[in-house]
Amino acid sequence: MSKVQLLARHGRLSPSSRQRMLAYVPHLQEAGCEVTCAPLFPDEILHSQYNGERRSKLLVAKSYARRLSQLLRSDDYDCLWIEVELLPYLPYGIEKLLLRRRPYVLDIDDAWFHRYQMSRNPAVRVLLGQKLPRLMRGACEVVVGSPYLEEYALKAGAPHVTCLPTAVDVSRYETASSRRGEETIIGWIGTPSNEQYVHMIREVLADVCRVRKARFRAIGARPIDMPEVPTDFRLWSEENEARDLSEIDIGIMPLTDGVWERGKCGYKLIQYMAASRVAIASAVGANASIVEHGVTGFLANSAEAWRKHLLQLIDDSSLRERMGRQARRVAEAKFDISQMVPKIQMALQRPTASLPAGHASPRVQEAYGSSAPVCRT
Repeated sequence: MSKVQLLARHGRLSPSSRQRMLAYVPHLQEAGCEVTCAPLFPDEILHSQYNGERRSKLLVAKSYARRLSQLLRSDDYDCLWIEVELLPYLPYGIEKLLLRRRPYVLDIDDAWFHRYQMSRNPAVRVLLGQKLPRLMRGACEVVVGSPYLEEYALKAGAPHVTCLPTAVDVSRYETASSRRGEETIIGWIGTPSNEQYVHMIREVLADVCRVRKARFRAIGARPIDMPEVPTDFRLWSEENEARDLSEIDIGIMPLTDGVWERGKCGYKLIQYMAASRVAIASAVGANASIVEHGVTGFLANSAEAWRKHLLQLIDDSSLRERMGRQARRVAEAKFDISQMVPKIQMALQRPTASLPAGHASPRVQEAYGSSAPVCRT
């Protein structure tokens, strides 16, 4: 039985931490893996961020101190499973010292390296620009959520890279039929940091809702302010998200075409598909590989395309239902968490395998002796 310390950035309030890491814990434990969860930041940090407030410096400092304390007691683990990095905005040299003789697996679901490399602060670019590539090179395995991130990790020199989409438990989502003869609801689910993308198509939404019996629904931490668009709001909760998604008719995921967006993993599209809902998405990054154009949804590269496909789906409930059923079948076959568990298990077992890239904890040293794997940092 292996022992894993899961070092997520946040708790279950964060989609990335919840779906890419914490959702696997029951499955891993059922398979005999002992997992200890140690998120960096408490939920208060995300609540402040979602409310547009400044993060408490004292709370951040306490979070960093707690993680340092956790790491000082982590020698008994076979593997550290890290979301992106140990301590954001601290230089690589500090993490290298903390990771000395500790095998680790990285999980990356956004192009975080670009945040450092493209920062307006020259000191951040110099001190942190190569931090994540170095962490990738020292990892026993890098698990990424999109082809763009996979390509970057390979170019950075990561010894092993596994590309896994952000999975969902499809059984949580009802296979509800498309609603007929009612007001069509165009839905979006997301965090405040992603609201900017909805505003990209606000004129299209306003026009479509004006000429058809339709409205926009946001599911998230706060309402989206678009006075010209008939809008309602559902406060997100983990318990209600599947039900709330079953009550929309069309799911949307607009994006700009930038380097940050190309690294996104299309999680909300997978949720729409699990809920048997047809989606329209910008053809950016992983979106283009998740949505099969004309089969499970539509890809749109212009305001004209967004308007065309929204009207097409609003006017044809049978098409919505047919494409939604196919989307559900694809979600079951490709994006259900049961399909991903063996791959995560394999990634987490890599540090304890006899591989040249591997950096052994005392527990692994005891098991392997002089042949223990050594990870580069």
